[in-house]
Amino acid sequence: MRIMRIFAVMALVGGVSTPVAAEVPLKSPTEPVPSAVGVGMSEVSGPIYTTSSGMTLYSTDLDERKEGVLGCTDKKFEKGQFPLPRAEFRKTCVDRWPPFYADAAAQPVGRWNLVARPDGRKQWSYDKRPLYLSTRDKVAGEVNGTMGFERHEGWRTVAVPRRMPPGLKLVRKLDGLMLGDITDRLVFTPTSKSAANNADFVPVEASELDLPFDEWTVTTRPDGIQQWAYNKKPLYRPKDIAHISQNVASGKWQPIVIYKSSGKPKAITLHMTVPEIGWVYADPNGKTLYMMTCNEQALDRLPCDEVGDPASYWSAMCGTAEQCAQEWRPLLAAASEKPVGPWKVAQVPSPPFKEVTGAYGVDVPTVSAWTFYGRPVYTFRSDKAPGEALGHSIRGVGSEMGAIAVLGDSFPIVP
Repeated sequence: MRIMRIFAVMALVGGVSTPVAAEVPLKSPTEPVPSAVGVGMSEVSGPIYTTSSGMTLYSTDLDERKEGVLGCTDKKFEKGQFPLPRAEFRKTCVDRWPPFYADAAAQPVGRWNLVARPDGRKQWSYDKRPLYLSTRDKVAGEVNGTMGFERHEGWRTVAVPRRMPPGLKLVRKLDGLMLGDITDRLVFTPTSKSAANNADFVPVEASELDLPFDEWTVTTRPDGIQQWAYNKKPLYRPKDIAHISQNVASGKWQPIVIYKSSGKPKAITLHMTVPEIGWVYADPNGKTLYMMTCNEQALDRLPCDEVGDPASYWSAMCGTAEQCAQEWRPLLAAASEKPVGPWKVAQVPSPPFKEVTGAYGVDVPTVSAWTFYGRPVYTFRSDKAPGEALGHSIRGVGSEMGAIAVLGDSFPIVP
């Protein structure tokens, strides 16, 4: 089974920065929520529900396998498709994904309800989905449980409902989340009345039945066409992508940024690899960066790439611990480096490929190195020139290394 996909995130390709409109947050419709719940922001999908202290909430497909039966429990599986390595040390689903418990006085409100856990305690659910926390998230605001995806390995964040005009949505681009259409093409607004006469752009039309709501309004143009506007900015679609770069670079047209990307550390560069992967994150010398992902082949699909997991999942990709340590090297970071969005400096076990007391990370020497969405990043010894990605999709049993590719595009390159 293929475990790793190309890891994908937002960044500014090659340092190319595009003139964009100022950040204009999208209002979320209000709905009743428990006092234990708050609202956070994900660079991946926008506003998400959190605990009142800011810890990200998640739901899982495991709870949907059989109606009314919780799939994420404290049952410990020791066998899957194969016997699991060091199964006696294996954790349970609720060890990795603690339930979002409700206090004794909690009452259902709106789409928020209470679910009885096997231990007799009550767990919050939203829209009939029981909610959990991730042990990968250490502080408020982190969204490490899905690795920068809206959904990963059956787990997802809980999006705050938002209203959008028909045919429009948030599109994830290099500069952040922007307004786009259902084809993932950005929509634009002119910076002057004269620019609005450009025949390369056509109005985002509204029907006669569409009514304004929140920050969305409908205006009537001189030609009689009903047009959507966002925060009083009229919206247009490009007719021909060939002319977008020139118009945007000149400052005459701008996309609308809803949530800005946090960017990346100065120590991280970007390089183009093969077309199948595209732009990837790299070290200061241009060597492609990789992350290891691992999910055990058991019914609960627990991750096996965290502290306390068997080192055999790592070394299965590259041989002995000594060979692995030579092939995969963590990207070291100075103690003075500051975190930027999902990029953080942590004490990373090195090497993580050797059983010391029976489990990865126990009494293993550590180094100060970069992590991305809570996972260490590595370079691959066989990559010699900038842009090479020879380590991509190297696999073991349940584990795989994947290049960290850039999702989204800078419209001077690909509109």
